[in-house]
Amino acid sequence: MYAAKNNGGNQSRFFARNMHKASQLRYRLIADLRQALPAGQLRLY
Repeated sequence: MYAAKNNGGNQSRFFARNMHKASQLRYRLIADLRQALPAGQLRLY
């Protein structure tokens, strides 16, 4: 928490690399879904 605050805030810091990697994958998935919705690339069955 203090490392993120000292670097200007509005950030996240992790103690373990696997936590960082999981966070990156989750944010990428969210970004991809946000782009796919308006582009009509998803269908609900």
